[in-house]
Amino acid sequence: MATKTRFLIVCNMKSGSTWLELMLGSLGDVAVDYEFKWRPGYPPGPEHVVIPDRHFRCGEVLLGIGEGKPIVGSKLVLDYYETTDTAYEGLEETIEGDIRVIHVTRDYIDLYLSATFHPGIKLADTVTVDRGSALLRSMLAKNPEVDRMNLVTGQEEQVHVLPESLIPVMNAMLMNDLAAMRLAGRWHYLVVDYAEIRERFGEIVRFIGSSAAPEEITRVLESPPTVKNSRLRPHELISNFGQLERMSQQYDEKRRELVARLAAARKNLRPGMPGSIAPGVVAFGSTTPGAVALGSTAPEALGGQS
Repeated sequence: MATKTRFLIVCNMKSGSTWLELMLGSLGDVAVDYEFKWRPGYPPGPEHVVIPDRHFRCGEVLLGIGEGKPIVGSKLVLDYYETTDTAYEGLEETIEGDIRVIHVTRDYIDLYLSATFHPGIKLADTVTVDRGSALLRSMLAKNPEVDRMNLVTGQEEQVHVLPESLIPVMNAMLMNDLAAMRLAGRWHYLVVDYAEIRERFGEIVRFIGSSAAPEEITRVLESPPTVKNSRLRPHELISNFGQLERMSQQYDEKRRELVARLAAARKNLRPGMPGSIAPGVVAFGSTTPGAVALGSTAPEALGGQS
């Protein structure tokens, strides 16, 4: 039996997970650390906890975070690999049933822009770095590089992005969200869009079980632990941005449809109910009912032009 309340933010990369994780970790009764990775195809960083197979248990790592804090959490960030139907087999088994899951979504074109053109976020100058935190130490080490990249606010010429190059990326993003949705059979599962994080932060705080006072929640929102360069306008760097945006919207619509179906199915969920509702609602691959033609390499199939 877990002695602490545990939570995990699950999302695509560039969905605001670091921002949300550190805001929650700024609350007095919450401790956070690390970034979980499911079988990454690259050498992990010092902040990463690698999930090698279905026998791993994320909850055991979470229990080691934040001595003396009743609530502990982290994030599981999924990368944009070309994803197969079986790529996430066993992932659900590594996340114990009592772990509260916050599934963060974000429009796919914004994920693409952030991953491709944005240098990232950095720790705010006001943050006191806990040297015991692998995540904070890693961010502190990256701050100078983020500062250097933030000096570049534009390019001499716009770039043209081949529409067909975007399709496998959008496929992977949608498959990652499907993987997160398959955790929806548990009692504690919350979907939050990136654009709603500030507005719903109080709800998220209550969802993880924090007893933070409204004044503390407001303090965290007004002085977040991370900052990013708002001067950058990545969409202005792409000459055919409108075309790419139209393509991505079809993937966004499919994600929203599946989220709505999950929400409807969860209305019948009861505490302690065995099994999972997700497999009956979310299917991987192009067999998903009404799915965008995943795996298609033809840009016209998604509203693009050659």
